[in-house]
Amino acid sequence: MYLGDRVADAQPLTMSPALKTAMVAALVGIIVIGIYPQPFIVLAQKLIPATTATTTPAASKIPTGSQ
Repeated sequence: MYLGDRVADAQPLTMSPALKTAMVAALVGIIVIGIYPQPFIVLAQKLIPATTATTTPAASKIPTGSQ
């Protein structure tokens, strides 16, 4: 917040139609994800595969040379 001695303009801020559309689309997306997040959680789980405990670590595949 900027505090100064000057008086603020009496004109309201104006927004272009493209900015209004972008803000409405963002608001709708936030509300939809907030109310019904399950499809987005499932999608994230499919896109980022989880590592499981059954996988072998890469270090165990390195030959030790003691044969």
